[in-house]
Amino acid sequence: MKTNKSHGHTPRLTYWDYSRPGWYFITICTHQRTCFFGDISGGSITLSEMGTIVEEELQRSFELRPELRLDSFVIMPNHLHLIVIIDGPDTGSLGYQRQPGQREPRSVSSFVAALKAAITAKIRALPGCTGLQVWQERFHDHVIRTEGSLNAIRQYIVDNPLKWELDKFHPKARPGSRDELDLLIETDSLNPLPE
Repeated sequence: MKTNKSHGHTPRLTYWDYSRPGWYFITICTHQRTCFFGDISGGSITLSEMGTIVEEELQRSFELRPELRLDSFVIMPNHLHLIVIIDGPDTGSLGYQRQPGQREPRSVSSFVAALKAAITAKIRALPGCTGLQVWQERFHDHVIRTEGSLNAIRQYIVDNPLKWELDKFHPKARPGSRDELDLLIETDSLNPLPE
């Protein structure tokens, strides 16, 4: 798998169907990593009004999508980490031809696009936020391969506010810096994908 070093972005697995049942770790960052969603103090986050919108829309997303379950999440000042489970044997390709650029329904991409759109609409309705660019265009996802990796990523999510100063997304982090999350993902990527 090639890594785009200039953007610090690892491309998605071209041979994996991201609508398949499985466990997915997703990271979504704000535009220019601006700290819209709150402040961290004493190892916990106090959500801003925008952060509260993120939390409400995240919960609402799973009420609207019965094929998805939310395992763990954390809202940080400028990003969101979550573990999403796609359930069911009927999840996946529906046997129709997609148009170029069209997302697979009930997939990680369609979920993230809908979540970002719903949050953006609510935030732009706030006074002074009309036209605000909330999100980076891309997001990162990872197919979780082992129970050990799942537990390590869950712990990373729990500890993220406690380790904010060490986070690669912290405003004072060096560009291109790495943190323990990178090692978790790289280590898990050495394992075979789920059958």
